[in-house]
Amino acid sequence: MKVSFRTNRLRKCFEQQKSGVREWGDVMATNYIRRIKAIQAAACFDDLPKLPQLNFHPLTGDKRGEYAVNLTGRARIILKKKMEDGHEIAEICDVDLTHYGD
Repeated sequence: MKVSFRTNRLRKCFEQQKSGVREWGDVMATNYIRRIKAIQAAACFDDLPKLPQLNFHPLTGDKRGEYAVNLTGRARIILKKKMEDGHEIAEICDVDLTHYGD
């Protein structure tokens, strides 16, 4: 599955682990790269809930239509499905990192 990143910083943290380590530390950067690779390996968006290591789940409220993947503790990757001509396509169009307060 194709993954696109909302910011160049998020893309760079995936492509260059040392950038992720500078941003978030070693454990979170390593988990970030592993989760993105697992998402890329999925055949389609509907396969993501079947991957237990992701703890993939839909969000509610003002985040309705978005999904989260656990990284560490309270850190999450936020995902959206891309729609094209009213049909879902197997592409994640937004990857963002959120860290909920302790």
